[in-house]
Amino acid sequence: MAGDKFGLGPLLDTGVLLLGRTTWELFAKLWPGRTGEFSTKTNTIPKLVTSRTLTGAGRWQNAALLEDELIPAVRRRKARQGIIVTGSISVMPSLACHGLVDEYRLMVFPR
Repeated sequence: MAGDKFGLGPLLDTGVLLLGRTTWELFAKLWPGRTGEFSTKTNTIPKLVTSRTLTGAGRWQNAALLEDELIPAVRRRKARQGIIVTGSISVMPSLACHGLVDEYRLMVFPR
């Protein structure tokens, strides 16, 4: 995907990307080899991966496993920086249930 089609703008410079295991595994295969401004920002942004099965997240730069439980970790981080969740359909219901989603941006394919 070229360009900032989701309109994330400054969040890509100051936020953190939160991903579930399945989305992280897919993105970790696709994004590291991409070039361009949006790809560089996506590769550079800190990434947190929530998973019960992964033992590491080193395949993609600036990625780390979320060491705490999802909800308390998001509450703490949300107070100081923006959190972007892309894909990760298993993560969203938990966040929404706890009132931790401020905004949804949906993109439907094919356009």
